[in-house]
Amino acid sequence: MIPEACKTLSISSGTHLGSFLERLRAWTLSSEERLRRAESKVLEGTKCKVHVTDVPVKDGSIHTLSISPSSSGRAPVVLVHGYFMGSASWAHSFDALASSGRNVYAIDWPSWGLSSRSSFPAGQGIDACEQFFVDGIESWRKSVGLERVVLLGHSFGGYFAACYTMKYPQHVEKLILASPVGMMGKQPDAGFSEDRLKSLPWWQRFLFYRIKSMWEGGWTPMDFVRVLGPLGLWLTDWYMDRRFRHARELGTMQLDSSAFAQYLHALARRSPGSERCLGALLDFGAWAKHPVAPRLVEQLQREVGEVPVTLLYGDTDWMDARAGAWLVRELGKSYPTEMLVIENAGHQMFLDNPLAFDAACRRALELRGSSLQLFAEHSMLRMFLGISLCCLLVKPLTASSIVKDQSNRLMRAVEADGNVHLPL
Repeated sequence: MIPEACKTLSISSGTHLGSFLERLRAWTLSSEERLRRAESKVLEGTKCKVHVTDVPVKDGSIHTLSISPSSSGRAPVVLVHGYFMGSASWAHSFDALASSGRNVYAIDWPSWGLSSRSSFPAGQGIDACEQFFVDGIESWRKSVGLERVVLLGHSFGGYFAACYTMKYPQHVEKLILASPVGMMGKQPDAGFSEDRLKSLPWWQRFLFYRIKSMWEGGWTPMDFVRVLGPLGLWLTDWYMDRRFRHARELGTMQLDSSAFAQYLHALARRSPGSERCLGALLDFGAWAKHPVAPRLVEQLQREVGEVPVTLLYGDTDWMDARAGAWLVRELGKSYPTEMLVIENAGHQMFLDNPLAFDAACRRALELRGSSLQLFAEHSMLRMFLGISLCCLLVKPLTASSIVKDQSNRLMRAVEADGNVHLPL
């Protein structure tokens, strides 16, 4: 027999534990309703009517924003967001993309944002992780009833769009990769060398190794925001202020920073799901464990039909654009392929400079040949810097004298017609 006092103590302890866990959950996680309100706030500036739908798929639903201005029958544009973003991140491109005469869809990744949580294959390897996203996109496509699409993926979304194209090229009319992550493995000259690490102050070395350990242990940026709970909004506010300060000073950014910070905060505080792809697919430093670019080239070159490919990068992008130049060179031998460099833009080019990004996307939608182009303003200094970047991207190991000669030649081309065409 258990003494009555022990029963009371046991029940009381269980009640307190349950109450503590409930308070902890309320502190770290955000409600679906709060994220929907934040999403709605970000979408307020969109002129086209945006339809919000949770599309049923095999293992739940995929949250979808859609604009349907046309019944022309042209393949719609499907937007796949990057890490720490969501379907509403594309809000300032909806109107421009819809003006191309195509319907536009933006999805939250499977098991991300407002999509339902399904069983993510954590710890099951690279193939299982990639297949999770590919199957999710394919299930969504079938449910919506689309035969062929234009896939536009940013960063990690570009990784998944490329993986989908490798498996289902018959359903992809065009592939647009905006600063895609995971194209190449770590390069010999990239990252922190041991000598450079030794030269850092002790606290910076400690921070570096601590962050590396957390990455390898499965921590994600969203985990940091969750731990801070409501105070995590300060972190997303700080990120928006610091990351997009230059774009605000230039006047190229259009979004409401405060509303977008709240959207990111609400996204990050949703229950964990497919965010665990970070450590599953990338080594510390965001280098691919299984590089996508060589696989994409090999797969597309085996296909009978053509899938035109466009690479987009910002002129201050942290992503290694040499991978894009390599893709253009290899695919351009037999495929319509191009690379566009967007001025006054970093990794989140659709937020830094949406007008230039939208112009590049409209150009990509009409791709017919292989080229490298620069979208630039008519500032001669900015043109020269951008043109030099183009040359470096095409031939990263070119001698400086040759780069200078090419820059001078391209400058004359710009002065003549305002465009840069550099066939590979």
